[in-house]
Amino acid sequence: MRPTRIACEGLKGHINEMEEMNYVLIALTTRKLSKQTSVEQLQTLLKQLEALELSILGLEDGLKRMFRQLVKTRVSLLNILSQ
Repeated sequence: MRPTRIACEGLKGHINEMEEMNYVLIALTTRKLSKQTSVEQLQTLLKQLEALELSILGLEDGLKRMFRQLVKTRVSLLNILSQ
């Protein structure tokens, strides 16, 4: 049970980052950012979004591999049962 708890605690940081980026993106789209928003802050946001995109792509790739493996396992089990 302990590894699950550690994994969940590790996800909290990512969720907070996503919530923060979501807030900034909403502010950008509704033009509610202050005039003091600097280019550096926007560049930091862009870097965070790029990192998030890479993370999402990695998750998608992992899910695709897992799904293919589940299909292979299902086929194997069905073959065993049909013999």
